[in-house]
Amino acid sequence: MNEPIEFDTEHLRLRQWRAADREPFAQLNADPRVMAYFPSPRDPQLCRERDRCRDLCLSLNATREDQKQERRRLLAELFEKETDAWIQPPFFCDYGTNIVLGANIFFNFNCVVLDVAPVTIGSNVLFGPALQICTATHPTQSSGAMRKNPGASRVYGSNKGG
Repeated sequence: MNEPIEFDTEHLRLRQWRAADREPFAQLNADPRVMAYFPSPRDPQLCRERDRCRDLCLSLNATREDQKQERRRLLAELFEKETDAWIQPPFFCDYGTNIVLGANIFFNFNCVVLDVAPVTIGSNVLFGPALQICTATHPTQSSGAMRKNPGASRVYGSNKGG
């Protein structure tokens, strides 16, 4: 059997889990100040924000081609900012408020932006159909799978097409 590995740095010590760690770890998990750094996808506020976004996406996706003004209104509400983006429905995202768009953006049909973390898109960017921008990452250990919802931001520069 291999010996457990222990690793020390100036600010952190990594070692194998011990039974005596259970109580201090439970106390940390119960502290709202600590858990604020690890938002749960089940957090009621995040659930309300996603519901708001999904309702707006549903409305956007139900618009007809002759309803350009209604699309503009829905996009401004979705992103909480006026935009000249041309988004061809259907379009889906998690929050909308984590997406920052430059000028003159085009999303073709059936695009998905999982904006758990910030997504920044520069100006003059064209996205082809069925684009998926995924900031969401998920724990690989079952013990944390439903508690934490980490993400990694994405940035797309200006003057791009694809």
